[in-house]
Amino acid sequence: MEMASEHAREDGSGFSVQLERNDNDMYRSFVITRGFLQSSSYTLKERLRFTRDTTLPSESNSGKTYPLLQIGMRVRRHSFFWIFSVVVPLFFLTTALATSFVVNEDEFADRASITLTALLAIVAFQPVIADRLPDDCNTMTLVDLYVFICFAF
Repeated sequence: MEMASEHAREDGSGFSVQLERNDNDMYRSFVITRGFLQSSSYTLKERLRFTRDTTLPSESNSGKTYPLLQIGMRVRRHSFFWIFSVVVPLFFLTTALATSFVVNEDEFADRASITLTALLAIVAFQPVIADRLPDDCNTMTLVDLYVFICFAF
């Protein structure tokens, strides 16, 4: 299957972009993923997806549109990694707060020190989690929600 796109520049010169689907397994597009640094957290699929598009006129100072090639890759997050490196430690930190109720209520300083220590540990844990998330992750993930619930508890 062949997809072609013809574009004409305002100066009169034309250019074309053609993407051709390759069904031959011997020449499929792929990426070598062995050197991926966060392979303990994510699995990268080796196949790539190419999509033909054009830029918006508002994205150019001259108001022109240009051909755009988008390259997509599937990424899968390892759930066991997040459970054992984020959820379980935060669960133990949050349940450690219950030990402050065991301390006699007359000993306010001891109760406050247990609570503040656990609270500071949860706050210090947030940058560790943020470093593991993608940079352009603007939405609240389930991990973020869990950390917020632990912090609120």
